[in-house]
Parts: sequence; C-alpha cells; structure tokens
Amino acid sequence: DDAYYYLTLARHFATSGLWTFDGGVSVTSGFHPLWAYMLSLLWLITRPTSGEFVRQALILGSLITHVALLLGWLIGLRLRDVYYYLLLTLMVTAKDFAFNSVSAVEWPLGVLFSLLYAVYFLRNYRAAGKKQMLVLFLIALGGSVARLDSGVFALALAGVTLVPVITGRERWERLSFPLVGAAGAVVGVLAVLTHHLIFTGQPLPSSALVKAHWASLNGPDYEGTVSLLANTLGIWIPLPGWLLPGGLTLLFLLTLFKGRALSVASLREDGELIVWWASALCIATYAVLYTKNGDVQPWYSANLIVPLFCFLWIGLKRIGNPSRFLTFALPVVVMILAAINLSILYPVGLRTPWPHQRVMLEAGKYLHQRSFDGLIGSWNAGIIGYYQGGTVVNLDGLVNNDVHEYAVNNRLAEYLAERNINYLIDFRNMFSSRAIRSRGGYDDDNFLRTLRVIRVFDEGEYVWEYLTLYRIER
Repeated sequence: DDAYYYLTLARHFATSGLWTFDGGVSVTSGFHPLWAYMLSLLWLITRPTSGEFVRQALILGSLITHVALLLGWLIGLRLRDVYYYLLLTLMVTAKDFAFNSVSAVEWPLGVLFSLLYAVYFLRNYRAAGKKQMLVLFLIALGGSVARLDSGVFALALAGVTLVPVITGRERWERLSFPLVGAAGAVVGVLAVLTHHLIFTGQPLPSSALVKAHWASLNGPDYEGTVSLLANTLGIWIPLPGWLLPGGLTLLFLLTLFKGRALSVASLREDGELIVWWASALCIATYAVLYTKNGDVQPWYSANLIVPLFCFLWIGLKRIGNPSRFLTFALPVVVMILAAINLSILYPVGLRTPWPHQRVMLEAGKYLHQRSFDGLIGSWNAGIIGYYQGGTVVNLDGLVNNDVHEYAVNNRLAEYLAERNINYLIDFRNMFSSRAIRSRGGYDDDNFLRTLRVIRVFDEGEYVWEYLTLYRIER
C-alpha cells in the first residue's frame, strides 16, 4: 500500500508541482525524497498508464537492488571468504530481500547507499585524500536523502574512530575522513527537512509524527523489531523472542574477548574492526528506535541489512576460521534455509503476504468509474487512491500533514466535515477495533452511527475483512 503512496505522490508532483496524495486537499512531508523524485522523473519521461507506471517502478527498484547485489558478489570474489558467501547467500535468498527488491519503495536505494558507504570507508580509511572525502560526503548525503534515518551508520563510524584518537593512539587527522562522512549524513538530513519545509510548511515527516503518536498509545514493539531482524537474516522459523537477541549478544561477547575487539591498538590499525563496532552500535540504535516506532515495516531492513551483515561476517572472522566440520556443515544448513526461503515465495499468486490488497485494487477501479457528491477518505488509501485517480484523502496522516492534530485530539470527524469528505472506504477492522479508532482520532460513537453502508467489496475471507464504502449521514 505504501508503494502506491509514492506512485501517487510522484504522479501529482509531475503534473502539478505539489507533493500531495489527494490532488491538493492536503500536502505531505511523509516520504523520502530521492525515490519520489526518481519516480516523478520516470513518469515525466514515459507518461505511462497506471498499470505501466507500477511495472516501471518495480523494474527500477529491482535494477537498483541488482546493482547492490552485483557489488556484494564482486567483493566476495575478491575476498574468497566462506563466512562472507554463506551470509550473502542466506540474506539475499530471504523472503524479506525478495519482496523488498520489488516493493517500489525506497528500500533498494537505502541498501545501495549503505553498502557503498561501508565499502568506500574500508577501502580508503587508511589513506583518504580530498577526493575520497568528497566522495564519502556525497555517498552519506545521498543516503540521507534516500532514507532520512540512514545516517546512523556514518555517525557510528565517526564515533568509533574517535576512540583511538582521544586515547592518543591515533592522530587527529585520521578522524577527518569519518567526520566528513558524518557531516554528509547530517547535511542530507537538513536538506530533506528544508525541502519539506519549503514544499509543505512542515519540516518533519508527517509519517514520523503519526507513528510517534501511535507508539505513545501502543507502547514498545519488541516483537516487531525482533521479527524484522530475523526476516533480514532469512530466518523464517518462529523463534522464542529471546533467542535471536541472545545469539547476537553471544557473538558480540565472543568477538570482544576471543576476537580482541576491545584492543584500542587493534582499533587503530584495523578498519574492519571499526566497521564491526559501528555496525554493532547501528543495530542497537535501530533496534531501540524501531521498538518505539509504532508500526515496524519490512522495508525498515534497508538500514539494517549492511550493518547486520558486517557485524556477523567480521565477528565470525575474528573468532576464528571454521573447523573442518563447520566448513562442511554450515554450507549445508545455509543451502537448506535458502531453498526453503525460495520455496516460500513460489507460486507467487498463492503466497502473497497481503492477499486482501487485490480487493483494494478492485475498489479503486470501481470508484474511478463513478462520481460522488463530496470527497472520499480512507486510512489504507494507497492502492485505492492510486487506481481511483488520485483524489482519495489519506486519513491516518502518513501522507497528509493536516490530520495529525485532529487524530491526537480525537477530532477526526471535524476534519472530515471541514474538508467535505462525505464518504469513507476501508476495512471493517478500522471500525471494530477500539485501539485503531483511538489512534486514528475517531473513537466517537456518535460519529460511527452516521456511517451508512453503500457497498461491500469482499466476503470477509481475509484477516483484513469486508472492505466497505460508507456514506457519512450528517
């Protein structure tokens, strides 16, 4: 559904110069600019139909993913390291990797910039001139514009590099390279905030404000964060909630003591060790942030996949070379997991993660063929709004800067009346769950009694059931 937010935003910007999901009823800062601008440029060049634009976005995202994958594979050819290849195989055959590579959201860009940053840092850490600093700055800046929160990796690398400097084991000049990278990440964030302020009058992403509100109501989401880590690693088997964090902690401790990761002298000489420490800090930081996010999504792994890979690969290398038994057993285990991961994906039509969204597509096309005496609003508005033609108003605030204030104060009904939104379309879950109503700002029995059913689009066969078009009888 979020992919269609991007597609609709890009189409509107290409035709009107406004970052709006609903054709101008509201504007939004709830997106990452680089991917949105790329899609908008693509639309201007090709002038596609609705179906063609979706396919073009899928192909573009897949091409970017393949560039990152080719880079990772070429590095593996040079290293010829068993741990590297096993981890690469496990991660790229994961369902999370496959889905995100054709998700038509910013995930491929996030992975590519993160990988470029790690590789370029390692190659030039010991001998960086002005040219290398400029390139690192631009990679970090691009990463922040691609995904606003991607700069944690660059900041962590700068922080770790500071340790041998302040202990007197390294010259201050050595700090300039990672500091330039961190500065690029910060400048990228400021550029995005400035962009949003100019176009919408609000610097912070509307989606971040809304999710912070959801998190304040729902509390920390530890399960979602652990699941995100497991899915990134291609682990599909349900695990006890403590097992994966415990395994990562064990590897951390083994690397600390057996792998001499506590040695400041090693930190001074070893760029890989700096990346390992930065990766550990990065994983921990994102884990804390995502538990407080309010709605953890699969594409958040864009920030995790490279740091998680570096943490595991460098950590395993420092612990020691695998024994003969492990050299044989590990590839067998990885290949079995990879085969199972790939089998989960096919046949695609029977194993879609959100099968109810086909009903949303059909509903959007239905609305496109009809006229209404007022606007239509929806919480899960991406697919419906895209195929309707781009005037459905998003009501959860992810791509609507106006909604947040009303949702926080339980006054969404006022917003609907003020904007002449006379129809709602969404699943029954959005009205039957009091928790969802509360976070959306419409937990109001008087308002709910004004809803009259116009049409139901499915028979309740999915978890998200009974997609319904309502009229608001005021």
